[in-house]
Amino acid sequence: MFLRFIAAAGLICSLSASAIAQSPSSRVALDSDIRIFAVAAALNTASSDGKFATDLDPDLVLRLKQYYTVHKGTRSDESQFAQYIGLAVVLSDPPGLQPRVREERLPDDTRALLGFGPLLREFYLKAHITQRWVDLQPQYEAAMVRLKPKISEVLLHTDAYLRTSLTGIGPRQLHINAEPLAPPNSVTVRVYEDDYYVVLGPSETSNLDDVRHAYLHFHLDDIVSRSLVRIANKDKILAMVAGEQDVNKIYTKEFGLMTVESLIRAMELRIDRSTAAHAKDVVANAYRSGLLLTPYFYDALQTFQAGTAGFGDGFAKIAEGINFQTEHDRFQSTFHSIPVPKRALEEVEVSETLADLPVPADPVRKLIVEAQTAFNNMDNDGARALFQKVLRDYDSNNGAALYGLGLLASRATDVDQSKLYFERTLKSDSADAAMKVWSYIYLGRIADLQCQRDRATDYYNQAVAVGDNTRDAQASARSGLSKAFGDQCR
Repeated sequence: MFLRFIAAAGLICSLSASAIAQSPSSRVALDSDIRIFAVAAALNTASSDGKFATDLDPDLVLRLKQYYTVHKGTRSDESQFAQYIGLAVVLSDPPGLQPRVREERLPDDTRALLGFGPLLREFYLKAHITQRWVDLQPQYEAAMVRLKPKISEVLLHTDAYLRTSLTGIGPRQLHINAEPLAPPNSVTVRVYEDDYYVVLGPSETSNLDDVRHAYLHFHLDDIVSRSLVRIANKDKILAMVAGEQDVNKIYTKEFGLMTVESLIRAMELRIDRSTAAHAKDVVANAYRSGLLLTPYFYDALQTFQAGTAGFGDGFAKIAEGINFQTEHDRFQSTFHSIPVPKRALEEVEVSETLADLPVPADPVRKLIVEAQTAFNNMDNDGARALFQKVLRDYDSNNGAALYGLGLLASRATDVDQSKLYFERTLKSDSADAAMKVWSYIYLGRIADLQCQRDRATDYYNQAVAVGDNTRDAQASARSGLSKAFGDQCR
């Protein structure tokens, strides 16, 4: 299976005579991409004596083959193709074919292929790819015409199960490409910012299970991301399999990826209405590979199916229901009794690429970083709005947001509000030691300014007890103990 976060729309867009036109209200398009075609043609030349090598500069062909062979190592052509498609989707349109972002922002496996760029640009010009592209358009359109009804049925069936459809304008787009030059029966899924690409190789079956798997990831990526904060003890859950053999190591490192993949494995069984015996085997194998939440989600989805709400509205409650002690007990009683599932070579190769896949981002962390940046730039209103969004939409007791609002209140000389937020910071489980030590110090200073010396010294003593020395906190706390902050209470 190919693990990606890919979302959704209703119907596949209509076909025109020259291309696949995308409706402005749809987030899914069956289309073609000259960048992907150019890379596929170059790989065809580099890995075989394909038709694109005819009448091409022999020195260029040799250099393409040498580059491809050196970077391939012992990996299969299919796994190599996926890596090169990762490069294709970050490039600008031809003939430039330059990376659209700075090198440090690229995934590791894409960055490793940047040296292929000059060869690709030279190949594009010398192999007359623009003309080849025009000549082959009827072949590409015929392939997409054949795929359209099959893929439409898969997407509609999935939407029906989730009781939702991601129609309407939005930044995220799913592009499904039929690429005759891709390895036979392959499905390659890559993501670049808000654009998601599924590249299908020649196949009699169209690899519809893999298309659905990708579509589910796109549907569920944001939904899972928004609810990660609702799941307690994430690190403890991952730690259960950290030292185990024969598990996919990425599932022991990336909780978001483990969660969304566990959910999708369970959901595929529910959508297919698998028999109890088959579902038991699939859930067990997924669990033994490191997808520790598959059994929980498989049971929880039965409750979802009995309701009427869309999955986007119901997942938050499902996430909150994950209990570490229950999962720990399940692990202790079942994990080691499950035989290690046999792994085909293709599964191992896919596993090796997981570390380079995007994982559900933590939206809370992103908002906190943006808020802290706004605070440091003296954008008080912007920082306040972002901190409040964290409390309102994600976590009403988020320590970083509470502490940030306390600092903003202090900056505005609003003593009552700053006191309120610093006190709430101290009660927050997610506030780190630096936030707590300085909350005690600021509360001590407020008490000193209000001529409550005994209370102030109590706060300073608690700051000392925390022990954290961020920004010389301990010196500030001891200074508060030796002398009252301010002099208006003399």
